[in-house]
Amino acid sequence: EGELVRKIANMFDEYQSLEISKHVSRTMKENARQGFWNGGVPPFGYRTYEACSRGDRIKKRLEIDPMEADEARLIYRLYLEGDGINGPMGVGKIAKWLNHNAHLRRTKHWTVGLVHRVLTDRLYVGERTFRKDEMSDEKIIIPVPPIVNESLFQRVQQKLRTHNRLKTAPRKINSPVLL
Repeated sequence: EGELVRKIANMFDEYQSLEISKHVSRTMKENARQGFWNGGVPPFGYRTYEACSRGDRIKKRLEIDPMEADEARLIYRLYLEGDGINGPMGVGKIAKWLNHNAHLRRTKHWTVGLVHRVLTDRLYVGERTFRKDEMSDEKIIIPVPPIVNESLFQRVQQKLRTHNRLKTAPRKINSPVLL
């Protein structure tokens, strides 16, 4: 009898957990559709502000953080033009340059992956994508203030495609010499 009661209680707990998950997911999607931030650390270059309150809940949206936005624009400039001393830099060199010149990302060092994310995320042209989970095809595009313009973003994407080591031979990217 004790085993049966325990199994019934576990099934009820599992059902209750699934129902709560369903309601939270629905609420997060609706928040995203209305353009609100669902919580967590804002992406680099942005901060949250209180947009409105509904009862005891405060709804937040993203706005540009001026200091971080300048850093994001610097990453785009370094990728396309360089630092004025050297020519255009790759993603790895940008991360090293930022760390070496004390351009920290919220008191942490830059990594290749983080620099690449800044260069490839459409958030920086004003389109934040909300997706409840990575397996879902459903995504919601939320407009946010852009940090860079579309033409600059597209130039960076084109250069990233032509310098992709998986699609372009290294000799064509780095050197005219075969060996």
